[in-house]
Amino acid sequence: MIAFCRTPRGKLSGRSRRNGMEPVNKDQYLLQSLDNALGVLSLFLQEDKLTLSQIAQRSGLNKTVAYRIVYTLEKRGYLNADREGRYRPGIQLAALGARAQMSRAAVELAKPVLTALSREINETVHFTRRYDACRATLLDEILPQQGLIAASSPTRSLLLLHLCCTGLAILSTQTDEDIRDYCDAVVFEKRSCPFILSSSQLMEKIAAVRREGYMLNDQMYEPGVAALGVPIFAQPGKSAEYAISISGPAERILPQKERIVEHLRNAARELNGFLA
Repeated sequence: MIAFCRTPRGKLSGRSRRNGMEPVNKDQYLLQSLDNALGVLSLFLQEDKLTLSQIAQRSGLNKTVAYRIVYTLEKRGYLNADREGRYRPGIQLAALGARAQMSRAAVELAKPVLTALSREINETVHFTRRYDACRATLLDEILPQQGLIAASSPTRSLLLLHLCCTGLAILSTQTDEDIRDYCDAVVFEKRSCPFILSSSQLMEKIAAVRREGYMLNDQMYEPGVAALGVPIFAQPGKSAEYAISISGPAERILPQKERIVEHLRNAARELNGFLA
């Protein structure tokens, strides 16, 4: 499992929780001003509109701090004020909510295709979406029939794009300029992936994915585990937002690579229509 933290240089890195390493203490990195702002936004889960005095009273903040938070949120489009001085959720919150709803809808639409794919190959299927410019989130996982050793990952976890098979499949569809920006934003660590330790090695891997049309993970991240992944082009002419993969013990995955890739591509084409 990979947890994310900021390095002193401000780059994203993957920190392993294996080998007895303790997870990052979340409170140590808590940004109080941001926590206060999120607390203010949470008030609108119970009320459609609130005045500044109501926000200060219900949040426990003094009125000056509450005003500065509300002012900032309004400037950023997360709150709107009417002529009577009452605040309500803004368009940016609506956009975030719509994006979350899209992810849930995508999982429901994709479930039958993913389930059929897992049953056909009898291995684990992962369905991933790009979370932001640097990370991917696992939306769904379909495990094979009972009695088999399966590759499993926690759903909703976040991984740097180059640290998972589906993430690299997504990254391969982006422009070279976007990939260079990605390289500038992340740290390549041997403990996370000993096979990609520099931007040049990442570009070589991406070139191979583009050439073959699929991503091959031959025990890159975990000994004995292999995976094959393909991007899903929901919108023609744009980089992929989604990807699917099949993973399992390398001794089962690698001998049937061509068959798995064919089934992955067929499933991706079917999902293209659902996710467009």
